[in-house]
Amino acid sequence: MPILPKEFSDMVIALVDDDPDDRFIIRRSLNYIPQRISIVEYEDGRECLDAFLNSAAQNEHPAEMIVLDLNMPRMNGQEFLKAFRADRRFANVPIVVLTTADDAETLQSVLDLGANASMSKSGDWNTRGALSQFISDCWMDGPFDFDEPLLVKA
Repeated sequence: MPILPKEFSDMVIALVDDDPDDRFIIRRSLNYIPQRISIVEYEDGRECLDAFLNSAAQNEHPAEMIVLDLNMPRMNGQEFLKAFRADRRFANVPIVVLTTADDAETLQSVLDLGANASMSKSGDWNTRGALSQFISDCWMDGPFDFDEPLLVKA
């Protein structure tokens, strides 16, 4: 299903990545989600965190889920996870980390920081399919089970 404007979507996903090529690839993979989604893009963790903090005053969030890169300027993914998870208002926002790192230690460390899933950004269809499936399952199955983080090593 194509990505739609926010007012016509069922779910808004925050895509946080400084690389425009990676954002393009991720947007393309999200086209395979059967639900109606829209995407709000941020170039680093600070920009996304500020958007959530500014919207929290109105008891709303700019997105229902976050897809997060680790290696970014200003505020990287680990710093974002620490700051975001420290604010209890955002405790139930699922975060999927996509990273070029493919070692189990890095992928596990982001789960320990509060990510709900971590996936190696290999660029192949296994990772893209896993991302689309994870997001679709979150939407279809209701609230995410925060006790069962997902590690995908493509």
